[in-house]
Amino acid sequence: MSSSTEHDTGPKSEILSEFHLELDILKQIVLFQNLEHECLKLIAIICKQVCFLPDENLMIQGEEGEKAFYIISGGVAALHTTGGVEHIIRHYGQGDFIGGGLLLGKIQHNFTLRTREKTTALCLKRSEFLKVLELFPSSFAKVTGKLIRELVKWDNKLLARQLAKQGDAGESDDDSCTPGVSLI
Repeated sequence: MSSSTEHDTGPKSEILSEFHLELDILKQIVLFQNLEHECLKLIAIICKQVCFLPDENLMIQGEEGEKAFYIISGGVAALHTTGGVEHIIRHYGQGDFIGGGLLLGKIQHNFTLRTREKTTALCLKRSEFLKVLELFPSSFAKVTGKLIRELVKWDNKLLARQLAKQGDAGESDDDSCTPGVSLI
C-alpha cells in the first residue's frame, strides 16, 4: 500500500474538472452573481464548451439570437454591416461574456460576432437557461436586476463621455453616443 495519493484521470474525473471550471466561470459573470449555488450548478451542467475555428460566426447581424458566450480563449470581433461595408465595432477576448440579454428574451442581433482566431467559448442557450430559472423563481429577478444595473453603468459611462465632449457649451449637437439607455 502506497502512501502517495492517487488521482483518477479517467473520463469521470475530466467531466468533474470541466464542470468545476464552468462553475467557477459562471461565478465570475456579473449577471450570475448572487444566484443560489444550486441554480449555478444547473446552469453549469447545461453550458457547453465549444471550439470555433477562425472566421466562424457565433452571431449573425439581423438574425434572432439564442445563445450567450463566455470567451475562454481566443478572440472575436463584433462587426456591423451597413451599406454593404463591414465595420469592426469592438474586439472581445478571454474573460468576456457576450449576449447576456439574449438569455432573457428574443432579440435580433445588431452585430455579427466572428472569431478572429481559434476560440473556445462556454455557450449557454436561452431555452435551457429559462428552464433552470423556472426552478429558481427568485433568480430571474436577480438576473434582470443585474442586467439593468449593468445598463445603467454603461449609460453612466456614455454620459460622462458626452459631458466631457460638451465641455462648457451646455449642449451637444452630436447624438452619435447619446446616453439614455437606462431610460428605456
